[in-house]
Amino acid sequence: MTDEIASQIDVHTRARANLFRAALPHIDDWEPGRLEARSYVAWSSQALCVSVWGTIAEREHRRVIVADILSAAGVVLELGGTPKIECEVRGVLPQLKLESLTLPEM
Repeated sequence: MTDEIASQIDVHTRARANLFRAALPHIDDWEPGRLEARSYVAWSSQALCVSVWGTIAEREHRRVIVADILSAAGVVLELGGTPKIECEVRGVLPQLKLESLTLPEM
């Protein structure tokens, strides 16, 4: 194993350690780099978003949780079935002509 690969593994391990444990199954199949190296810091917005939304995504009753969040925010939206939640979807915002390449705050 090269030093670069070992370093990436270490960074990835540290970033994963900063996530809420219940969110870890949500990122199990992520390619290296999708969870950014800087997510290991306590003030990481990516770690916060993935911890919250990744945990909700893994919950059986996520429809109720999402409906409660939307209601509390004053958003009226009929969810229909169980919502699919996927964190850190890349490549979507350029299609919407927005600047960021990820959806961490959406």
